[in-house]
Amino acid sequence: MAVDALMNLRALSAGARTSSGGSAAPFDLLTGTSRVVPLWMRFVVTTATTSSGSGAATFEVQHSDASGSGSTTLSSGAANALTLSTTDQTALIWIPFMTSKRYIREYCTLSGTGASVTYKADVTVTKDGA
Repeated sequence: MAVDALMNLRALSAGARTSSGGSAAPFDLLTGTSRVVPLWMRFVVTTATTSSGSGAATFEVQHSDASGSGSTTLSSGAANALTLSTTDQTALIWIPFMTSKRYIREYCTLSGTGASVTYKADVTVTKDGA
């Protein structure tokens, strides 16, 4: 599932997360997105686990009119939430979105004892690079 470099608009974040949060620097869309064809946010999860028991990792796209604050959920990957356990797992999650707001960012909500996830998120023009 390679994404053509010409179709990948911007990598938003990469790294490990042990608490809920999103990218510090949002992606500036300037004028929002098309009202007809969505953009896609791709989450590539390379590790997801808890230290004990179960937990969850839910990914979402947030948007705002301001660069630094006021982000709200635009599109959630709740249907694709990862159920975490002590067994490590990987995942590929695609979330389509359209917005009239200027800024977007990725956000991950974590729950569970010692929940940890390592992922990267990017914005693409098409799903699966098709």
